[in-house]
Amino acid sequence: MADDWDLETPQTSEELYLSYGDEVSEFDTRPAFTGDVYKLATGRIVALVQHPCAMRRGVSLASKLLACEVKVNRGGMPSDWSTGHFKRMFLSDLAGTSYFVDFDEFDAITRAELEAATRIAILSSRGVNLLVQRWLHHNSRVVVPTITINVQTSGPFEEADLIQEACEDLIAAGTAINDASAKVDEWLGESAGDSATSHRDMLADPQQRSVVRSSLRRQVRAWIS
Repeated sequence: MADDWDLETPQTSEELYLSYGDEVSEFDTRPAFTGDVYKLATGRIVALVQHPCAMRRGVSLASKLLACEVKVNRGGMPSDWSTGHFKRMFLSDLAGTSYFVDFDEFDAITRAELEAATRIAILSSRGVNLLVQRWLHHNSRVVVPTITINVQTSGPFEEADLIQEACEDLIAAGTAINDASAKVDEWLGESAGDSATSHRDMLADPQQRSVVRSSLRRQVRAWIS
């Protein structure tokens, strides 16, 4: 018989976020990612719910991106997320206010809308996995453990970290942000040494991530010198 899994509950609100509020501006070079929360020019707040690979065409965003409405949570925050509220992903204590992602209120937003929006929160790896777990459960009634989800999300999350760090170094050395993003994206798509495997695909293997990180740092130094 298959194991029965429960929807998971974070131990603290802090573990949900990589960044939120004013400090998000420090992550301008980080590409859009699953769970990112944006305030649109219209005032609407939305969260991206696609896999990051589905959001992009190379360094460019896709023409449309799937997002869910984010609303202020006016009720209490549940202490156990496994027992109800299955249409929601809670964003507790986000810059002093509690919100939730409403899975019933979703639509496709355009690239232009997102590019004109302000990113107000970036989820941590744990936060992304909890969002994906609840989104999958909402759509399929299947509970997938976050440790299993992490197998698929940790490589792209590491890639976002690397892009952010490399672009920051290149921009500090005088490279335009679009040129920096293009350089790093092209390098990630290249084969690693004599291997047919790209640097990007190597990130799927946790054993190889430090190798890719070191290689990219050397490449950035070469670009700058």
